[in-house]
Formats: sequence, structure tokens, C-alpha cells
Amino acid sequence: MTIDLSNFFSTLKNTATVVATACVLISVAHAGKSPFAETVILNGKVITADSDDPEDISIEQAIAISGDRIMAVGSDEEIKQLIADWTEVIDAKGNSVIPGLIDTHNHIYETSTGFPWVIRSMPDMMEINMRSESGEQLVANLEKAVAARARQVPAGQWIRVRLNPAGVAVTTFGKTITRDSLDIVGPDHPVFVSTRGGSVLNSKAIQAIEDYYGNELPGEYWMEDRELGWSGEYTDFSRCIGVDLIANAPGNYDKYIRGYFEVMQANAQIGVTTHKTHLQCEGGFSASVHLDRTDMLPIRLAWGHRWMQPFNPRIKETYRRIGDWTGYGSDFMWSIGSSVGGIDAGGVGWCTSIPADDSIKSREQCPPAPPGVEVKAITAINTVSNRARRTEHLTTLAQLAADGRITGIPGWHISGDGALELLFQTYRATGMSDEKIRTLRIESDHCHLVTQDQIKMAVR
Repeated sequence: MTIDLSNFFSTLKNTATVVATACVLISVAHAGKSPFAETVILNGKVITADSDDPEDISIEQAIAISGDRIMAVGSDEEIKQLIADWTEVIDAKGNSVIPGLIDTHNHIYETSTGFPWVIRSMPDMMEINMRSESGEQLVANLEKAVAARARQVPAGQWIRVRLNPAGVAVTTFGKTITRDSLDIVGPDHPVFVSTRGGSVLNSKAIQAIEDYYGNELPGEYWMEDRELGWSGEYTDFSRCIGVDLIANAPGNYDKYIRGYFEVMQANAQIGVTTHKTHLQCEGGFSASVHLDRTDMLPIRLAWGHRWMQPFNPRIKETYRRIGDWTGYGSDFMWSIGSSVGGIDAGGVGWCTSIPADDSIKSREQCPPAPPGVEVKAITAINTVSNRARRTEHLTTLAQLAADGRITGIPGWHISGDGALELLFQTYRATGMSDEKIRTLRIESDHCHLVTQDQIKMAVR
């Protein structure tokens, strides 16, 4: 018996070609986009945000989602046509359905330490809040509170007190509340007293900060001198004492990360998908990176670098070595550039052009203008030397941007029109044109009291 193998192999080859072609077709079919939704939400009030005018925003009943994209919105009957056997169907039960929210200014890495359940896990984070309309009564209550807390907690544990209202509290700083007065009532504890507009530290607090960061606090921190313990700065101290010194104490860091994670989860539950913040203290950066690399960030984080600024005696030299991080990171955590933080101070420390009696203007906290920059709102009466650090930081970043070495300068905290004018004029003093400035990723927070002309300039 003779077998013609040439026909056999020819037939086999053709069969293989058909099978291979079928496999390709099947593969293509599998790779195609399904006409059905992965998730459908019915029976809701879908707020589409399809108009800038709240009166014109359309509201639908249902929404269909595929992957990370919205396929369609419409009536229940229309969206039901996109349901397959495997589609997840959610009954909104008449509740509102909104687009994911982007929180453009938040300090969750720091504010999370003030939530009650976080404080219960880390009692060291407790801050005593006090209020009195009289400076004398505020001081008397403060001294009693610090002495009582010193009897309750072990030697060496932080005692932090927040005084309000700021307008009353700042009148006592450097006068009846001083480094020495806090040493008397809390000699064995680091004591930190603050309000929006300033702070006072005792000897143990100053020593603890300098030991942690490895350098003496720069002289610009003090409103008069180191011995008085009175500073116009408060956020560097309040945030970094909590996030660095207390959170990094033995047994605390895991608790801090957990609290930070849980507060971000709470934000996710109310619809926040992304938040933006500067990271002012290295503990906040380390905790954020830990959550990111373990795929545990509940919401996305756009962050501005700032932790080289607090307590650093060499701001200019440091930031000239950082480089341009803008846009670098992961899908859930990425850099938006380097930030200086507050140009002026919050609370009573705004820098404004508003005319007022010298007793009021002297409470403002305008930074000294850099050489060659003139801002009419900044005068001898409302300029404070401790904010010269912020001016140095601002001029350094502006010059780096002018030189093309950085492309993002986010997170300027500005309260008054004088501070915003300083920001504009410092950029221009580098020789940058308005066209060049517009190409940079520049962003300011707060801007409580600015002019219409400044708003128009910012838009341009």
C-alpha cells in the first residue's frame, strides 16, 4: 500500500492555517470592547456636572460604567439595555450619584492626627484647646492646664496647647507667655503653645526639635531672640512636632500610618478621589510613600515638596540641588513641584493693603520684599523678619524656574493681597515674561483677601 505524503502534508498545512486563522479571530473577538457595562447604577439622581451653571446641570436616573470610563447616562430603561448577565447592578435607592471629587487643598497627612480615634490610639497627639476673651485669663488658664497635664503624663512627653482667639493670644506671646514662663509650669516636658499667628516654646521643646533635625533653629524663627522662645512661625512647629517627633516615637509610627490611611478612607467614602497637599514634614512623605508602594492609598495624592524647608538653615542651597520632580511618581502619588508654603500667615497674620491703625497693622505678618521688588502693602510696621525665610525660598524657586531648572511651584499659602502681589512681582523680577510664567505649573491656596485685578492677572 502506497501513501501520498505530499497530499497529506498539504492538507495538514491548510488545516493548520484554518485553525491558526480561527485562533486569531477568536483572539481579536476576545480583545474587542464589550457593548455591555461592567457596572450599572440605577434608580438614582445622577448629577452630571455637565455645565458650569448649577441651574443648567442635567440630572439623570442611571449610569453605565466600563473599566475607568463612563459609557452612558440616561433613564433606567435606557441604561438597562447595557446590562449583561455578569454586570454588577447597584440600586442607588433614590440617592445622589456624583462625579469623583478633587480636593485641591488638604493636609490629610497632618490633620489626620487630630481625629478622635487617632488620638485615642496615640495619646501623645492630644492638643489642649483653650479660649478666653481676656489675655490675663488666657494666661492664667494656660498655666493651670500645663501644670495639670505635666502631673498626668510621664516626663519627656509633649504638652501642646492651642489658644484662641488668635487676636487675644498673640498679644500675650513674648510678654506674659515666654520660654521661661513655660519652663516654670512644665520643666520636665517639651511644651508648645500656638495660635494662628505665632507660637512659644519652652527649653525642652527647643532642644527636642534641634536634636531631631540635627541643627540649631535658625535665628529667623524668633520674633526677638531665642531666649524669649517666641516665634512668628507656627505651622512648621505644630505640624512637624506631630508628624515627625511624636509620630516617630517608639510604637507610634504604625499607628500614625493607620490613622492617616483611615482618614483618607473616610474621604473616599464621601466621594473624594484625589487630593492635593504640600508635604511639609518628612514623616508625612515617608508614610505616604509606604502606603503607595504597598498599594494602600485609598485616594490619589498630588503632592508638593516642602519638608526641606522647616528648620533648615540652608534653604537656598538645598533647593538648588533638588531638581525638577514635577509629574514624577505613580498612578496614585505624584509630585507637582516644590512649595514654599505660606508667604504671609493665616489668622491675624495676613499681609494686606487695607489701611488701619498701627496697632492693627503691626499684627500683620508681611515677609520682607527681596532686593529690587517693591510692594506698597509691605511697610516697616507690618514686616516681620522671621518670614524672611519664606522670601528666600520664594526667590530661590522663582530663579530656578526662570533658569528652566524646575517647572512646578505649587502650594503657595496666601491670605492677603500684599502677599499675592509679592508673589507676582518676585516672578517678574527674575526677568520672566508673563508668557513664560503662564507655562509654569503655579498654584496658590486660600487667597482670602485679594483684589479683582489680581484675580484677573491669575486667570491670565
